[in-house]
Amino acid sequence: MRTATFSRLALLGVCLAALPGCAVNAGKDIGKGTEKLIGYFDAKSQMARTLETYFVGKVGDPNYTLVAINGPSYPVGALVSAANPLDIESRACQIESDALPPREPWGGQPVWNSSSKLDLGLAIPAPMRGLLHGAESSLSTGLKIEKTSIFGLSDISQVLLARADVRTVLNRPECASALTAAEGSKAMLVRGIVYGQETLASTRKFNAGLGLRVMTGDTGQFTLSYDNTGAYELRESQPMPKFAILATVSLPGVNKSTLPGDELHFGKPNSAVVARVEAIGR
Repeated sequence: MRTATFSRLALLGVCLAALPGCAVNAGKDIGKGTEKLIGYFDAKSQMARTLETYFVGKVGDPNYTLVAINGPSYPVGALVSAANPLDIESRACQIESDALPPREPWGGQPVWNSSSKLDLGLAIPAPMRGLLHGAESSLSTGLKIEKTSIFGLSDISQVLLARADVRTVLNRPECASALTAAEGSKAMLVRGIVYGQETLASTRKFNAGLGLRVMTGDTGQFTLSYDNTGAYELRESQPMPKFAILATVSLPGVNKSTLPGDELHFGKPNSAVVARVEAIGR
């Protein structure tokens, strides 16, 4: 089932995204005994690359990659500068929401957990931090919410433009003009979005006899379940954009590595470009 589901994703690659936090470098692993703890950003990036290796790596070399959304969630069809991902080249290629294909679930997928544990002290977003602080305030004196967490992603789905639709969009006169005007007549195209529902769960298990409590954040985006031992599960209320499906696109004659039958040329963004995109919002 997994192979069949992801054979449709042979054109994809995979990568992940984001939260503000404390005054500690979230991009560095830290040693704690014999165990490596990582920050929130790194957990999402790590998971993205795990998904890419596990699924896409089994069906071929993709011309697209999934990049963590740490800042703005650019719309499908946006042309983004590879040199400065905060700089949108043009919205001329953007697809109206009512013209997008429906979300397609990644069928039969389990909850995907990060292979390294997360240190909540490195960097988490303010809404999550507020919920955890509120839970600690409600516990008995001296009890703390556990700071070592497992990062998980579930209910994964995608909105992905068909290859023919990409060619049609990029050949629109206003879109082609925008691509021509880009540096080197090349830019990154947001071909699609991958959605998922995040969970941060403590390594300590709930104790059913110690009064499980539930707290919801002000925006309703997160729900926190916790007990009197400091065990917890922080879960998003619904799937949210997690990865942008990016491709480097260029006009004929600019990029010599053509794909059979393509009027425009596609390529997978290199690791330096991916790192710049994932750095947004950190």
